[in-house]
Amino acid sequence: MNSFDLSLLKYIQGHSPVLIEDVMSKFGKTTSTLKRSLKGINEFLEPEYHLHIDGQSIVTAITYRQYIDFLEQIPFNRYITTAEERIKCLSVALCLHDVVNKSEYYRRFNVSSTTLKNDNPALTAFLQANHLSVTAILQQGSCLEGDEILLRIAICLTILKTVEIGDDNLLVLHKANEPINKAIATQFLKECQQEITSAAHLYQQLSHRVTLGYNSKKYFLVYMSIALHRMRRGHVIAHSDDLGFIQSFNFSARPRS
Repeated sequence: MNSFDLSLLKYIQGHSPVLIEDVMSKFGKTTSTLKRSLKGINEFLEPEYHLHIDGQSIVTAITYRQYIDFLEQIPFNRYITTAEERIKCLSVALCLHDVVNKSEYYRRFNVSSTTLKNDNPALTAFLQANHLSVTAILQQGSCLEGDEILLRIAICLTILKTVEIGDDNLLVLHKANEPINKAIATQFLKECQQEITSAAHLYQQLSHRVTLGYNSKKYFLVYMSIALHRMRRGHVIAHSDDLGFIQSFNFSARPRS
């Protein structure tokens, strides 16, 4: 099972029946690749929800509820991660811990030490895109460094779609998470439990003066949780060199009548 399999299942579930030609065009895959993927997906589905090729179309009776159940049943050791997925997961761990042993961390992905080395270009690209760097700490592991606010923003964007807002404005696991997103959300929710509660309280105070839409509120809660967690560990914003993309305006917040 891999990210393509899950994307394919989600697409078919939402649009069934779908033309094979349309699926091939959307994902850039051959017929043989699609058939292999369908076979692998069906191994995890009850027979009544199997994906079937009917003439020139792919059909299924699976509902969104069954799709979520399907995601929950995928064992992590049966999921083949991509370099991008592994880097996202690792970057969150590096943000939430002062030092991370990459070799030990990679064991959860069930990949070889060669894969860890092969992922270095993807890691470098992620770091450079966000003006960050990884420094080796002798006999301990690696630590994430760089512009603190850009670091927080990059990790916030990585976490954002893996969580949703639950009761009392507390962040919870997104129900339709794929395995890597579930791993990302799980470590964030565990390590930042205290800060997530504090962020919810801060939002409650803010909400008396400013009304935020759902996405803005979620961004606030995730970013503030990360910021509070980083601050607790001594990582403060001394300065920020590259925030030209942010526009600020003078305004005053007034209580709603």
